[in-house]
Amino acid sequence: MSRHYQKMLKILTYKLARHGFPEPLERSAALTSQICSACGEIGRREQADFVCEVCGYSDHADANAAVNIARRGLLPNAQLKNLRKSGGWEAFHKQFAQG
Repeated sequence: MSRHYQKMLKILTYKLARHGFPEPLERSAALTSQICSACGEIGRREQADFVCEVCGYSDHADANAAVNIARRGLLPNAQLKNLRKSGGWEAFHKQFAQG
């Protein structure tokens, strides 16, 4: 981790605790701008645009990624260990989109 990231994380953790919020969760951002937030399939990212050729969903790639990152924050830390066994992030997003 970079020194700047560590400093930001320390400040964020302190401020959240001060206002009664839990510590921030760290989640991988891998593929978040390429996985469709509507159906969970891998889509196509071109510059700032995201298009899913499976369901037809389109959005700004960063907005699509933000939804996927927020959903990852809902996954309890205890389940992260079993994520690979259950199909990884792609399977997680497909399951989330379906139901």
